[in-house]
Amino acid sequence: MPAPVVDHTFFLCLLISVLPIVSFGVIMIFTRENPKLSLGISLTASTVPLILAWYLFVRYWGLTQPVVYNLKWLYSEIVKIPFGFLLDPTSLLMLVIVATISWLVQIYSIGYMAGDPGFGRYYAFLSLFAFSMLTLSISSGLLQLYICWELVGLASYLLIGFWYEKFSASEAGKKAFVVTRFGDVGFFMGLAFLTIYYGNLEIQQVNSAAVAHSMPAWLITTAALLIFLRRHGQERPVPHPCLAAGCHGRSDAGQRPPALGHHGGGGGLSHRPDLPLFQCFPPGDGRGSGHRHHNLAPLLHHRDGGLGYQAGVGLFHGQPVGFHDHGPGGGQLFRRLLSLNDPCRL
Repeated sequence: MPAPVVDHTFFLCLLISVLPIVSFGVIMIFTRENPKLSLGISLTASTVPLILAWYLFVRYWGLTQPVVYNLKWLYSEIVKIPFGFLLDPTSLLMLVIVATISWLVQIYSIGYMAGDPGFGRYYAFLSLFAFSMLTLSISSGLLQLYICWELVGLASYLLIGFWYEKFSASEAGKKAFVVTRFGDVGFFMGLAFLTIYYGNLEIQQVNSAAVAHSMPAWLITTAALLIFLRRHGQERPVPHPCLAAGCHGRSDAGQRPPALGHHGGGGGLSHRPDLPLFQCFPPGDGRGSGHRHHNLAPLLHHRDGGLGYQAGVGLFHGQPVGFHDHGPGGGQLFRRLLSLNDPCRL
């Protein structure tokens, strides 16, 4: 359900997205050396999106059609790449999870990071991370999602190597940044395939085309598997080698900065997009279009640390599904790639 751009909901989404990045810029440029002022700016830029996210969640929960706000960024006869916001029950759920956990991390960090000389810088990095995750959760286009995902990786690098004066922590940050870039290559190739052979990166249009079989099955499968490589580049059943080296914290606390979890960042793709990965199931047989597949649910309970969202939500015929992984919103790409179709998006 495309919505007019001049709408108060659009401005609420814009505030949710913009406030954290403004906070990052202000702290890094003006207030980094003032811990109390940096904290006030960052916490305000986290609290307002939290309130707005819950407001949108309550107002729009139960939508039968998604609310889409698209701004034309790159539009031609052969390519359509929008930037904007997509609101539906799934994206709203992830939005409130990300906003809530980000806010709780900031509250916890007040005591944990007290007295640290990098206090202001740390809160600037938290704001950058929050901007990336919040915008990713409600992105309406795959390119916008990709950009936010890369910013999540940047924020992860900055947080993992936060105590850069320690050589091992600095090396761990660089290793994490390089290793996860391999998965990003697959993500980028998946978007390139969609752009070249379909020409539209709007999530809702891609989903609708896949469900209506107006997109070749090989393209659906190829793009989905390539995008899925991004999760493989970051999510694994054993501890990340660079994270084991980077498990540093304050000398008086003996653990990592609270924002790191297992990876310190990452996460946030699983609810984008809804590409029907298994087109061999005919519609209406309980396994294909419009239905959830029970056998996929066990695959979604992989655990490898992180802030560990365990928010169960009945998306598979009422069965609780775990949200997990490295930081706010992690482990989501796998769930949404395998969730086949969400009727709300059609």
